[in-house]
Amino acid sequence: MKISFGEERLISKAPLGITDWGPWQFPTLFKDNNTLYLEFHIEADSASSYGKAKATYISYDLGKTWNKTNIKGGIKLINGTKIRPHANPPFKASEVILPDPICELTLYGNKLIAYPMEKIPNKFKKWYVSFFKDNKWITEEVKVDIKGVVMYQITGLFPQPFFWHIMKSPDNTLYVPAYKMTHINNKTNGYINALFLKSTDQGKSFSLVSQIDYKPPYKHDKQSEKRNGFTEPCICFINENTAFTLLRTTDGSGIGPMYISWSNDQLKTWSHPEYFDDKGVFPQGITLDNGYTIIGYGRPGLHIRGYKDGVWSQRLDVVIPKDYQTDTCSYCALVPISESKALIVYSRFDYVDENKKTRKAIMCKEITIGD
Repeated sequence: MKISFGEERLISKAPLGITDWGPWQFPTLFKDNNTLYLEFHIEADSASSYGKAKATYISYDLGKTWNKTNIKGGIKLINGTKIRPHANPPFKASEVILPDPICELTLYGNKLIAYPMEKIPNKFKKWYVSFFKDNKWITEEVKVDIKGVVMYQITGLFPQPFFWHIMKSPDNTLYVPAYKMTHINNKTNGYINALFLKSTDQGKSFSLVSQIDYKPPYKHDKQSEKRNGFTEPCICFINENTAFTLLRTTDGSGIGPMYISWSNDQLKTWSHPEYFDDKGVFPQGITLDNGYTIIGYGRPGLHIRGYKDGVWSQRLDVVIPKDYQTDTCSYCALVPISESKALIVYSRFDYVDENKKTRKAIMCKEITIGD
């Protein structure tokens, strides 16, 4: 297995003085033929930022050059339209008629109070996505069937439910990886589980197809019983039936291991989560037309690994690790750009501009993988 990197390219640098956590981070990529659509966060990393505008860029040459744009990308459906996630701003918690809470926990220093979704008034638990129709994006309510999940208030806000990502499998089925605390008869163990949703009607409705429960202790993590659970799962299909997910455990208790689980029946069931690496936030994975798979993850630093026929490559640095959260947010976006090449987009916190000033920035780099 041979893996090589192209030159690092600058896409966008933050204004001087922007150093807080959140802006110029968390990239997302969409691809339509040879056009790439990029968006990234320009607000604080907070529930108060849900629903706010992101920076949007476009590339007509598969990532070699980029320009600011107002055009948003999406996932092309077999009926010719496109779909993309949509988040509405949160409600104030004081506006919501709330039932008795079933759990409280701490998320990076913030108190989170959980409630069974079934007992929340309908007005406050609607799901939305956006469809591209008649040359414009139209936001529509969709039906989501997940029994036993919780909603929460945090920092005085009550976020509406939304999808972080929607992805398409090799057979054009839509799936959503999600992570939520669940309950049975209003009782919960307080851990967050990885959930996997499926749409069989091109995004008009989604239903739970499987989940992976967080069940500590895990022998590779002395903090496992103190963790929040499995978060930020990805879905990466190897072929129409076989896929894997990577599961984050890093949280306010510190850097945690990343786990891997496999499905051989289109996400209906999963293998027991196994230790994969000693870190990993927001893992991403894609499979290229030559049969090779690339994953991206990190914190600190940003790394990729290749996979084919049961063999993983060694870990390669895209961003060399520095002190925690001084190098990159370690979130990345990956998209195929040819049979053997992918583009990775990521943040850097240490980009030096033409005036020798250090800036936060969004960067990209080509990855070539093959025999």
